[in-house]
Amino acid sequence: EIYIKPGCESGRQWAFVHFASPDQAQYAKDCCDRILTFPGAVKPCEVTIARNQGMFGQDPVTAQQAPNSHAAYQPQVQQIMAEGPKKIFVGSLPDDISDAQLRAEFSKYGQVTDVYLKAGCEPGRQWAFVTFNSPEQAQYAKDCTDR
Repeated sequence: EIYIKPGCESGRQWAFVHFASPDQAQYAKDCCDRILTFPGAVKPCEVTIARNQGMFGQDPVTAQQAPNSHAAYQPQVQQIMAEGPKKIFVGSLPDDISDAQLRAEFSKYGQVTDVYLKAGCEPGRQWAFVTFNSPEQAQYAKDCTDR
């Protein structure tokens, strides 16, 4: 799950990215902190682990991870980096869009393997991730549908 803070001033945008495990979050931090630069950014992103992980900022992070426990994810990430991304972000969707409608529309550009439609968005903020069978299909869909 991803939360992007709306209404931030230029250069001060931030987001929370929720991973399936603490190991994956730590690996993402290790790979991206002060390295990852998004298009249009003037400097690399600062990536930190949120101090409090639970509901309403409770449940602090515990240091119970084994050293290098994220090493299992490295081959998978290296493969994605070598092949290219298969997933695209689709924003500004109608509030009543369905999974089936997204699949039907994006199937014009390649084989759709997964659709994640974010539930519970505020009106006018609906978004989704669409995953394709290959990086080429994802790039083709992005090229054909992005402004």
